[in-house]
Amino acid sequence: MKNKIKATFFNDAGHGWLSVKRSLLKDLGILNKISGCSYQKGKSVYLEEDCDVNTLFEALKAKHGISNLNEFFNIKNSYKDSSPVRSYSNFNSNMIENWSVGLIIKLYGRQYTVESVDKKRIIVKDGNGSKFKLSTRNIGDAVVDLSA
Repeated sequence: MKNKIKATFFNDAGHGWLSVKRSLLKDLGILNKISGCSYQKGKSVYLEEDCDVNTLFEALKAKHGISNLNEFFNIKNSYKDSSPVRSYSNFNSNMIENWSVGLIIKLYGRQYTVESVDKKRIIVKDGNGSKFKLSTRNIGDAVVDLSA
């Protein structure tokens, strides 16, 4: 790949995380496959080295045919005895920033498909084709369907 994407691998004495943009994970369709062992801050997701980095690699391999991450990323290393990544929020695919059109959610025992997302509301459609507006303030009870 000619134009590699910049990424940083943060590690400390106990663990490591690869920092990538949330938009890349969304474009690859793997936001709902990232575990709570990863972290997030702003528009970046810090992928846990043992499991979530491999999820990213497999998605990139399928889409771009790469054989290692260095073919796609220009990776800089950042080591500290105690990484600041540990103080970031745990990754949560249920956050509104992670929702996208086509995502399947469960709310109050019913299943819905996300039709559109903006900062204030989400439009969802049920199995009968009926559409509903959800306020982004009231999605705490929604559960992203990880089986989809």
